[in-house]
Amino acid sequence: MTSQGMDTAKDKESTQAKLTRCYVSYLTFVNMLDFIKGLKTMPTEIDNSLWAGKFSGTNGVLLTSGLKFLKMVDGAKPTDQFKALVIAESNERKTVLKDILEKAYGPDLTSLASKTPKMVDEALRKLGTTDSTNRKALSFFIQAAKAADIEMPSTISKRARNRPSSTRKSPKDPVMAGGTDRKRNSLDPPPLPSQNRTEVEVR
Repeated sequence: MTSQGMDTAKDKESTQAKLTRCYVSYLTFVNMLDFIKGLKTMPTEIDNSLWAGKFSGTNGVLLTSGLKFLKMVDGAKPTDQFKALVIAESNERKTVLKDILEKAYGPDLTSLASKTPKMVDEALRKLGTTDSTNRKALSFFIQAAKAADIEMPSTISKRARNRPSSTRKSPKDPVMAGGTDRKRNSLDPPPLPSQNRTEVEVR
């Protein structure tokens, strides 16, 4: 390989490492999709100003970098897969999300059925995560993979848990008061955007 070719390869690796910052919470990611679905028209560009006041400054930045890593935006323009994930119905969403994950993380990493927790940890670190970001990146990846119905052993799936809302529940809440309403299992990923929101016009 020529010197120029080696420099190009290094540049690509450096760019990939910079993009590997998808450690926003999966719940925030889902809320973002639901927010976009609720708009009357798909924005022509996706940037932090779009959800100002909806998500905190930090979450807004993490969403933007995460979307770039997931290849859901090209520069600032939403890709066809971004649009498809927003408007797709339940089963189709799983297919679209799985395709997005495979393209972003690679088919080997998303073949979780035969993986151990250590193998997944090491693979994410090779993509560019650090000690301070690996846990969050792992949680997002596992939650997204579960939502896409990607098969995985329990040793991996149990490593990602949904954090409870910071909002305290009222004693009148049927769950808190000993009612019969079932709480969602903490190991279950939050659902993808609801289907009863206003359809987004995709341009």
